[in-house]
Amino acid sequence: MVGDSARRSVNRIVGSLVQPVVNAVDMDEVLGGVDVDAVLERVDINEVLDRVDVDRLLARIDVDGLIDRVDVDKILTRVDIDALLQRIDVDHLISRIDVAKVVADANIGNVVTDSATSVLDFGRAQLNGLDAMTASAGRRLIRKHDPRPGATTTAQAITHTPASAFTRLTAYIIDIAIISLLFGVSVFLITYLANLFFTNNFDPTQNDGPLWAALSVGFAGLYFWTGLALVGRTVGKALLGLRVVALDGSQVGAGHALIRVLVFPFSFILGLGFLPIVFGRDRRALHDAAASTIEVYDWGDRVAVLPSRFTRWFTPHPRVG
Repeated sequence: MVGDSARRSVNRIVGSLVQPVVNAVDMDEVLGGVDVDAVLERVDINEVLDRVDVDRLLARIDVDGLIDRVDVDKILTRVDIDALLQRIDVDHLISRIDVAKVVADANIGNVVTDSATSVLDFGRAQLNGLDAMTASAGRRLIRKHDPRPGATTTAQAITHTPASAFTRLTAYIIDIAIISLLFGVSVFLITYLANLFFTNNFDPTQNDGPLWAALSVGFAGLYFWTGLALVGRTVGKALLGLRVVALDGSQVGAGHALIRVLVFPFSFILGLGFLPIVFGRDRRALHDAAASTIEVYDWGDRVAVLPSRFTRWFTPHPRVG
């Protein structure tokens, strides 16, 4: 108790001495005399920052409370979107985009190609299924029952087996459309050039009809012969996955291709030349027999298939080659 009383007495004595001094000091005058710039120059900022415990400082920050106090709507209302967009150099931004690299990374070319190929192969397979069904009906009609595998749940591979009616007919229709288009363009160009250089009233429709009929037949024959002699297929056959080959599976020669083209019109006589496509085992039409050729399914680097729902109509045939 004596110690506490003495301590209080000392504090009162010190306070009575210090307080008058403090009251007498003009703090504004003192602070005004401080050269702040000089003080800051003598402060080593790096040393100060090194002594700051950043982790401890961040730990004391209430991030959720800070975010809750942010008025996002008020901030957005103060943003001038139009001014912001006007400051964006779109041309410069686009120029910095490597379009080729973007396309390459996205593999867009292969995606488009694969999609188109899948659609084409799906259409081919459906026509092949109709071929199998038609050929099966034809064989049953003449009471020839070749051994057939039972129905399966998977697609049946038919690469290099003889092609039947539906696919061949569809390919022929495509070829006729292409021939008509090419011949029409050719006639237009001939008419235009004739009127330009020779006469102003040249009209092929007013000339000899049989002549133009002969020219159109000759043009069609050249179209079929060129495709068969060069690659064994026309545009229509290529689209639908067909190829004309020799009986041993080799490429058709120019001579055999010519024979096939010349005999082809005779197959139209009462349609008799096409009957073996439906009823014959090897599906060779009259023009195939004359030229020693056979038309087969060939999808190039992919396997030609028959959809699973059509396999019960498929009659196996010897593969060519």
